[in-house]
Amino acid sequence: MVTFREMNHEEYLEYKEYVVNELADALVKGGFVEASNSFEQALKEQNEVLPNDGKTEKNYLYIIENEVNDIGFIWFGELEIKNEKIAYLFDVMIKDEYRNKGYAYDSMIEIENRMINLGYKKVQLYVLAENDMAIKLYTKCGYTIIKENDKGKKLEKVL
Repeated sequence: MVTFREMNHEEYLEYKEYVVNELADALVKGGFVEASNSFEQALKEQNEVLPNDGKTEKNYLYIIENEVNDIGFIWFGELEIKNEKIAYLFDVMIKDEYRNKGYAYDSMIEIENRMINLGYKKVQLYVLAENDMAIKLYTKCGYTIIKENDKGKKLEKVL
């Protein structure tokens, strides 16, 4: 079982450092930028998506907890795609020592319930093609691939 709590400011700052580094790596692996300017591009994109940090409207950043510990984090926000407002799952991370225990699956169920409660009918996400564990999780949760190339996959689920 998992529960979520909103990130506080200090947690958001730690998360931002982590996510910018992860995004920089993903931008290179995805073939979007050269390694030499990946960090700057990642920071720019992060600041565009979350201009008010963890308090940016229509973005939801949570710490994932089990019964005892903080075990990861999850972030989704609202995007408008083809005049439709959808939930977009930007990030899910379960700490290494808590993986393969069902927490990621439980977190997906919980976040989707929150999306439904906020009125979203659809959720999308992007995953690097090399992230087999995440692709397996999303498929298990009912996501379908709507676009893919050798670098990554865009997935979607009707809620």
